[in-house]
Amino acid sequence: MEGLRASLRQKTGEAAALEAHVRELEATRDRLAEELVSSSHKIEAAADCITAMERMRTEAEGVRVRYAAAMELLGERDERLEELSADLRDVKSLYQDQIEFFVLQLSALEPPVQWDPVVEGEEGLTAVGGGLGGGEARGLPVPKGNGGPGGESEAL
Repeated sequence: MEGLRASLRQKTGEAAALEAHVRELEATRDRLAEELVSSSHKIEAAADCITAMERMRTEAEGVRVRYAAAMELLGERDERLEELSADLRDVKSLYQDQIEFFVLQLSALEPPVQWDPVVEGEEGLTAVGGGLGGGEARGLPVPKGNGGPGGESEAL
């Protein structure tokens, strides 16, 4: 009987050791299950980040395309503005040249202007000394020989 008791104690010790080992294995299993769940969440978060990054890359490419188009339009607008500014300068220059040409033509057609004093007349102020063109009736001094209505003038 002593042998049986010793065998029973031995078997009880082995059973206790095996139960402790089972508890350790269960604890390891639970820890690994938690790590698996945590890793799954991290993988999902990483997949979401990758999706967001791909969406942002697509958006960034769209922004780059729109920026390039806007810069091209801006360059075209600036170019057109420069062309219009140059055209305006040319027109101003031509207008000034034309005015100078007409002034030279008028000065070549008319003798030097000598203004007569304005005096009070029957019909209001008139230019003394005559002149053509109807300026006398309004009281405006009129140069002599200006080629107005009724007078002769050369074509400009």
